[in-house]
Amino acid sequence: LLDFLRDGKVEMENTLLLKISTDICSGMDHLTSLGIVHRDLAARNVLVKVSGSVVESKLCDFGLGRETDNNYYT
Repeated sequence: LLDFLRDGKVEMENTLLLKISTDICSGMDHLTSLGIVHRDLAARNVLVKVSGSVVESKLCDFGLGRETDNNYYT
């Protein structure tokens, strides 16, 4: 994501930024539903795929990811 944002080949409209943000939130929500905490969410850990006018964002680098228990946030 970081390289994608810096590259500037794709015009960054608000709708595109919202789509990328929504994809990231959906991925984090999915991990939460599986009982996993990513612990290293950053632009460097988001893959961006551009196919024509379709842009997809996916989470990567789960090296610091951990399973949660009920006491994780306390």
